[in-house]
Amino acid sequence: MVEKIENFENGDEYFLEIYSKENNVQMGSFARRTKIRPLDDIDFIIVFSANGSTYNTNFNNEITISVPETATNLRCLTNDDYTLNSVRLLNKLKSSLQNVPQYSAADIKHNQEATTLKLTSYDWNFDIVPAFLTAPDCFQRTYYLIPDGYGKWKKTDSRVDAKRATEINQKRNGKVLRLIKYWQKRPVVPVIGSYLLENLVLNYFDTNEVSTTDQLALRDVFFNLSTSIYSCYDPKGIQGV
Repeated sequence: MVEKIENFENGDEYFLEIYSKENNVQMGSFARRTKIRPLDDIDFIIVFSANGSTYNTNFNNEITISVPETATNLRCLTNDDYTLNSVRLLNKLKSSLQNVPQYSAADIKHNQEATTLKLTSYDWNFDIVPAFLTAPDCFQRTYYLIPDGYGKWKKTDSRVDAKRATEINQKRNGKVLRLIKYWQKRPVVPVIGSYLLENLVLNYFDTNEVSTTDQLALRDVFFNLSTSIYSCYDPKGIQGV
């Protein structure tokens, strides 16, 4: 899939330049190794070259990307003030994906943060998130700028989530990840966002050992969730509570 997207430039002179040094960044459940069957969707980031563009964060934490005149293909997707419109970029990606053989349909995801591509022969969907990699900040940290659903951009960093899940799972002898999602699949369970649930469980096992049996481990997790559900901070340090 990634190779097909990387080849779009060869057939479309207006397609955006791929940032090949860091591309095909996995995110979501696959990246954190918490995905279970059925394999219904696969999330990954496609990183584009910014071509001299710069970003700015306003007082509402909204991020805009200003595109220079030299970045001609990006300029085609900007607002009147030459800030890059993330919805227009998603539509450009959608338009190109619709020409890929063996895939039945491409559409913008309902939250307007990704383009969803459906396979013809499988039940899998690809959620493809366009992104730009920032330059290192004063702490030498970089972020991915991805669509925020409203035409602007927001920061994320799936690398932090994946590293944290792996480290805590290894610290608890590989027992944590298998507990995280199976409980949520039960039909009697209240709806909790999978990312929130994962972080609440990871927070618990970061400081607590896993009990001797799965039943006891789940009992302890449930007891902790009864209070921890009220406040959970973003481990990436981006979104706050």
